[in-house]
Parts: sequence; structure tokens; C-alpha cells
Amino acid sequence: MKKYILLVVAVLMFGVANAKVIRIHYSDGTTKVYTSSELSTIDFNNNGTVTVYAYDGSLIPQPAGKIYESVTVDDQEAVTEYASHQLEGEVYGVTLGRRNVTAINMVYPSVDPANNSVSLSGTILIPDEIMNGEVESEGVILVHHFTLLSKYNIPTRGYYDASVKFLFCNSLNLNYIVVVSDFYGFGATERFPQAYLLGEANARASLDALKAARRILCNEGINCGPLTFNLGTSSAGFDAMEALRVIQTRPGYESIHFDKTSYESQTYLLGKSLVQEGLDKGAFYKHEDGSVRVNLTDEGLDEKVLLRKDGTSVYMTQDLGTAQLRYEEFHPQKMIYVVGNEQNYHFDVLKLVLSKKLEKPFGEAVYHLSYGMVELPSGKMKSREGTVVDADDLMDDMYEEAKTSTEALGKFQFTSEEADRLY
Repeated sequence: MKKYILLVVAVLMFGVANAKVIRIHYSDGTTKVYTSSELSTIDFNNNGTVTVYAYDGSLIPQPAGKIYESVTVDDQEAVTEYASHQLEGEVYGVTLGRRNVTAINMVYPSVDPANNSVSLSGTILIPDEIMNGEVESEGVILVHHFTLLSKYNIPTRGYYDASVKFLFCNSLNLNYIVVVSDFYGFGATERFPQAYLLGEANARASLDALKAARRILCNEGINCGPLTFNLGTSSAGFDAMEALRVIQTRPGYESIHFDKTSYESQTYLLGKSLVQEGLDKGAFYKHEDGSVRVNLTDEGLDEKVLLRKDGTSVYMTQDLGTAQLRYEEFHPQKMIYVVGNEQNYHFDVLKLVLSKKLEKPFGEAVYHLSYGMVELPSGKMKSREGTVVDADDLMDDMYEEAKTSTEALGKFQFTSEEADRLY
């Protein structure tokens, strides 16, 4: 079987201070020496030779036909498994959502899409306040990342999608530990085909990452907290749902459970009952086409369909039921919906229907945390199609543009230190 290791990926990508020395020892007594900034991967071939790759994926030439005897990293023999053992346990600091976060890379046992044993890689993200013992963790959020487009844009290389970055926004002040897997086909298994839309493989990758993270955190004396959340957006929503099925049907995941799972089949039925309640009290009316509507013209809006003419639900039906369900189970002071501003109207209607028409005590608790939408000339950004712009990349481009424009005007009168602060 062909085996390989990923050598100290984190050292280069994350700026860890001490570069490692990698030596490939050949059976004829010769040695090739590299540093961790020069190469990313060594493939151990079945014929006893090695293939060495740089970070850009290009080949680093090796003596033709020479048989390797061993590979050492900082004079310690490297284990030639699928696992990136030099990446395991790498600790570094990152800033996400303006919060300082400690990231711990890990390599953990899991399975590939064919159910063969394999070692995968992933990252644990811990707010420094938790890491330093200033606050207790409120729980763990298991994040299934959405579509990956490059082997470099993965959690263990410091790339986090919007759903991860959002969890560390200062305004939310959430004290949760985040666990995210690279998934099969990336990181420690980057030379294998990715498991896109193979729900069970990705779900097990995430769940095994969660189990490994719990062990690591326990060894570090860090309390995971009482709650566990299962989060997936875009294509990862499929993986998040699949994780629930795996927990219920696969042995080995008994230690993971979710206290509450809300299914759309429950919320739309509850929403329908609320629509009927509004009809009974005269807050809603049946249109001549058979649909059920609410008239909000007195609130500066218009008429809104709450139930189609054939009796099937719409999004508003489900959101009414979900709000009722959340209030009954958790009695929150605020129910915060973080959704783009293209849905401002929808949430204005939801709040008015609950508070003014149905006179629910939790109607005023509905809060829409709206954010602006940025579109490309070609239209909306879509992660699954690769038409996305990373905010960090955009800011870097803006800084570079400011620098180029300023210097081109010939009015550059700053020291290099002042220029760095300016740009």
C-alpha cells in the first residue's frame, strides 16, 4: 500500500517560529536535507522510492531509483502512515472576528468513504479567554465546513469559512470551543479524491474529530462545557443532518448525543396550527383563491400569504412554528436570526404577526440581526459554484491597491514603519 506523511504543514502556513529539519536517508548512505519551509509532502512508493512535493504541488527532484532507508524530522524518525504526525498537536494563535483564538491541529482515527481505517486532520479553535481560564466554556460547536475549492483553503492551514469566523464575532460574545475537520481528501489525506456530497463519510469525519477533540481538551484540563451544537451551512447542512443519522445508527458514537433536534416536519405542523388560531380569532383571513393571508397594510407593509390555497406551508408557516417551539422549550429573552438583509421584509412580517396579530408574549423577542449582501457583477456569490470572494483576501487587495496608488502619485513621504501602519 502506498503511504505518505504530510510534513509540518502548519509550520510554514502559520508562521511557527522554529522550522524543522527533514532528512531523507538513502540506503547507499547519502542524505537529502530540507527544512519545513521547502516541502509539504513525501509519498512513500511501493518500490522503495520517495516522491517529494513542494507547497505549490510541484515535484522536488530526487536521485533516480534510489531506495530510502528512513526519514527523520528534527532527528526523530517519521512514521510512514497516512497521518500527518508532525502536524498533530501544532498550536498557534489566530484572530477571528477580532477575537484572539488558540488553534490546535490534530490528527485522529476515522474511516474513508469505503469504510477503511484512515487518519484525518482537523482543528480545535479555543477562545483565549477559555484557554487562559478566564471564563468557562459554554460548550462545543461541531462545524461541518461548506464546499472547499483548494487543498490550501482548509482549517489546518488556517482557512476558516464564514460560518466559523462568525462564531467568534465580538458582538456575540460566545464562549464556545469550535471543532472542524478537514474532511477526507484534504489535509492528511489531500492526495485522495475528496468526498464531496458523500454525507456519511463527512459526517463520520466530523464526529470522529469531535471525539478526538474531547480527548485532547480533557488531557489539557479544559472543560468542554455542557452543550454540543451541530452546525452546517450550504452543502454542509447535508453533512450536519447526516451526522444525526450516523449517531443514531452507527456503533461507536454513543458518547455523542444531542439533547434536542428540531425537524421541519414538526415546525410546519405547529405553524399550521398557529395559522388556524389566527383564522379563528379573525387576525387572518381566507382569500378568494383559498390561501390564508394576513393584512399588514396598517403596519406599512402589505398582504402576506401564510398558507397556500392547497393547504401546504410556506417559509413563514415554518418560522411561526419554530418560534413557538423555541419559546416553549427554552423561554429565551431574545431569539436572534442572523440572516442577510434580503430577508428584512420576511422578519418584519414574522415579528408583526407574532406580536400584533397573534399577540404572543415572545413576539417582541424576535430580533433580526441583518447584514449587508455583496454581489459580483455576475450576480450572487455561491460557494458551491466557487463564485465567492474571501473578505480577508479582499482587504489584502485593498491594502495593496492603496499602497500602489499612493506611491504612484509621488507623494510618498513616510518611513517604512509609518507606511506599514498606513496601509
